[in-house]
Amino acid sequence: MSIIRIICGYALTGVFLTLIQPPFDMYMLAWVSFLPMAFISSPAMKKRWLILFGYISCVLYWLVNIYWLCLPTTLGCITFCLYMGIYWPLLSICIRYCRARGLGLTFILPVLIVGAEAWQSCIFGGFSWRLLGHSMYKCITMIQVADILGVAGITFYIAMVNGLLAELMLEHPRNKEFKVTLVAAVIIAVMFYGERQLDRTEKSMKAGPMIASLQTNEPLTIDGIGFKADDIFEDMIAMSSESLESSPAMIVWPETMVLNTFDSQYLDLRGSAYRGYEFEHIVRIFSMNSGVAMVIGATGGTAEYKPQSNTVALKDRTNAAYVYDSDGRQLERYDKIHLVPFGEFVPFKYSWPWLYNILMKFTPYPEDDFSLLPGKEFTTYNLATPQGNYRYAIIICYEDTVVPLNRKFVVDANGVKRVDWLVNISNDGWFSWRNDEGDVVPTSELFQHAVICSFRAVENRVGIVRSVNTGVSCFIEPTGRIKYGSAAGTLPGKVTERQGVSGWLADNIVVDDRVTFFSRHGQWLDYLAGIFFWPIIILSFQKLPKKEIEAKNVKVR
Repeated sequence: MSIIRIICGYALTGVFLTLIQPPFDMYMLAWVSFLPMAFISSPAMKKRWLILFGYISCVLYWLVNIYWLCLPTTLGCITFCLYMGIYWPLLSICIRYCRARGLGLTFILPVLIVGAEAWQSCIFGGFSWRLLGHSMYKCITMIQVADILGVAGITFYIAMVNGLLAELMLEHPRNKEFKVTLVAAVIIAVMFYGERQLDRTEKSMKAGPMIASLQTNEPLTIDGIGFKADDIFEDMIAMSSESLESSPAMIVWPETMVLNTFDSQYLDLRGSAYRGYEFEHIVRIFSMNSGVAMVIGATGGTAEYKPQSNTVALKDRTNAAYVYDSDGRQLERYDKIHLVPFGEFVPFKYSWPWLYNILMKFTPYPEDDFSLLPGKEFTTYNLATPQGNYRYAIIICYEDTVVPLNRKFVVDANGVKRVDWLVNISNDGWFSWRNDEGDVVPTSELFQHAVICSFRAVENRVGIVRSVNTGVSCFIEPTGRIKYGSAAGTLPGKVTERQGVSGWLADNIVVDDRVTFFSRHGQWLDYLAGIFFWPIIILSFQKLPKKEIEAKNVKVR
């Protein structure tokens, strides 16, 4: 009977945590999502059953919810889910230990959940996906506290409510009235702060220059889409020409949709015989003739001339963004700093080659020549317009989920704001496919990616423009609101309908001059919770005295 209760408890938690995130958006369930796990994590339950079924349930939860990772790499997806499965059993035995020791879940459950999310977001490159706080993205008032605490603060107060309800249902908590009053005060304070910040943000936001964001619609496969390079480039130029009707100051193309390098040294050595030479020339002429700055996603690297064979190779390849000023001049290239493990590089290539060869089997690539090198410079750019000069930075693909990196782009070492907005170029074509009719079928990854990006806007009070292959391209305000509609364009007005379609949209990027507490001080709440998480885990593996288990084996009221 206990095993059935354990299985049902984990299953309910999995269902709740699935439904609170896009595309279901049943965020009200977030307030009770961890109650089933807290219920079954009783001192009377055998630890080995909590660990076993917790692990199996957590692996299944991730397999169901990141199924889209199977599109580029099934083996990699399964392996990753097997790793992610450790978090639920760890949480469960920690809850069991705390209940046995009489530690109130109202205060300890938030620490445990935030601590688990903190480690999830940093180990092996980090995976800041499906965090509890992300479920509240539609509740704009409730997420404004992120400019102090980050997403961890949102997770914390949601987990506090879960912990309080668990105590009221499962125990006879001491100071019950105090805890209820305190949690209610926290929620009221969050709402009051949110309303106040929304009012301040609305007053401080200013309309910046018009920016056009282009969206291609090309699902990616292991074989790539190199045979479509010419067609894709022609479509991009055609859409860029269309977008000129909105009089943009800048046009943004998605990540790596130019299937060549625009490295100037490489182009000079290869000459006009290289297809990329012609592409880059067209971009420069377009930028110069239209007087529009451009951001282009392509391959970076260093040219290497080999005199023995009279050939030119591209070594030290990077995932790059090439920026052109309004006079067609190519500016300093931005090379992506945070690379995706097993997607853009495989570790141990030079230190432990034998391990590298094994790990290669978990990548979507059949050969070993794909690995990229990370960039090192937090490059920012100037955009001169008739209204004034602006500064911006570019983040590529999943860099918008890496919180410290975004902070370093927004503020300098002295806490001074160094950019007016962020440009996110991404290629989410890995997570879509074409059906038998030739239509592009998007997955839940596309909109979830946009939602996660929106929290970077709140944390740093910056506007963000996204240009994404297969979607979702959009404008995000410093409040975290993903803007519906646009000043001009061909993409649907409803953001959720910008999946699996191509087109463009243009609007004024929003500028906010304020510097947030979070931008200056970072993830202090995450770090504190992460520090406390492991000692509790270590203590949780100790054997509980039998009399303690009997004392805590109370019935649900």
